[in-house]
Amino acid sequence: MKQKKVMIFAVCAALCLTVTGWEYLREREIPDYKVERVEAGSAEEEVSLDYQLADGEKGSVKLAVPGVTYTHEEVVSMLSAAQKQLDTLILGRNTSFLEIRSDLMLITQIPGSPVSVSWNSDHMEVIDYEGRLGKDIPVKGIQVQLEAELSLQEESEVVRRTVMVYPSLKEGGTAAELLNLAKQENEQKEGRDYYLPRSYEGQGIVWSRHPVYVGLQLLMLTILLGVASRVMEKRRIQEKEAKRQEELLQDYPEIISKLKLLMSAGLSIRKSFERISADYEKIQKMRRVPKREAYEVITRICREMLSGVEEIKAYEHLGQYCNCQSYKTLSTILTQNLRRGSSGIIQLMEQEAQAAFDNRKRQAKVRGEKAETKLLFPMVVMLGIVMVIIMVPSYLSFMNG
Repeated sequence: MKQKKVMIFAVCAALCLTVTGWEYLREREIPDYKVERVEAGSAEEEVSLDYQLADGEKGSVKLAVPGVTYTHEEVVSMLSAAQKQLDTLILGRNTSFLEIRSDLMLITQIPGSPVSVSWNSDHMEVIDYEGRLGKDIPVKGIQVQLEAELSLQEESEVVRRTVMVYPSLKEGGTAAELLNLAKQENEQKEGRDYYLPRSYEGQGIVWSRHPVYVGLQLLMLTILLGVASRVMEKRRIQEKEAKRQEELLQDYPEIISKLKLLMSAGLSIRKSFERISADYEKIQKMRRVPKREAYEVITRICREMLSGVEEIKAYEHLGQYCNCQSYKTLSTILTQNLRRGSSGIIQLMEQEAQAAFDNRKRQAKVRGEKAETKLLFPMVVMLGIVMVIIMVPSYLSFMNG
């Protein structure tokens, strides 16, 4: 079973590495400076691209490629939806139109929509059509009226907003400038291709698709699942062993008492074990009760003795199979009796039986304390319910009175 899990994990890891290698080695450069538009009627598609300037500067941008052609009803609906989104989209890092301190995002395309936007400002020196703030803005601020024309195919709507602008530092960078260049490049172009700028400030640009490395992500997920599976399997084994040890300790006083009783009646140690094993198998056949680990071990060592294993070896196996301190003690008592011929084994068994019953009482007390702890939370919940049942009617009657 363990080898099978290792094999499955190895196959999954190999597949993930294969996908990662394929993603890395496939052709990613875009030599013709264009990417294909999405199908007609679809929302914008976000394409991750890497760029490299002639001077070696590198970076990445996320480009929204729009779709084409819609019905009149769809155009009206999209224009209405775009008008509702516009206020949230253009604020950028600002929180209110009453206080503009950083560049606005005067987008030329509504994200997730084919609706295009063109802008106009009554104070171009304060806010230009791209939303960039000017340099000589009064400290007390200045009021600017922005006008946005939302258009899609042959339909358009005009939206006006008045904003209060205050001095601010210029924000953005090469990536933002490249996005603006790409938008300007495609404002007057149609067709399925979305064109990319070929140069920036006199420098040539090399575009390439930004790698996603799905295979590597799958590999990491596979490793996490493998580790989680191993941890859960180990925990399950520990819980199973703890349950087994608890069952062994529960049956130990009963087994010791039966051995003492049978040996006091004149039976040898071996015959006593065989009698206990026979009674257990008889009950199993008649009542079909669940198997008990301690009695299963006793039955096992009895069969070993019948098959020719030395009696002293079988008693040593008793402690090994159970792997419990109490049964190891019993195994030691029995093997020493066979080696030395001790005549006081009955007294030793009586002492061990008394110790086993005392230990069983302590275990029962511990289990009772654990049960009380587990019941504490339900009792608190019930108390809360009772308080609500009592206090809510009283509160309502007080309010009505």
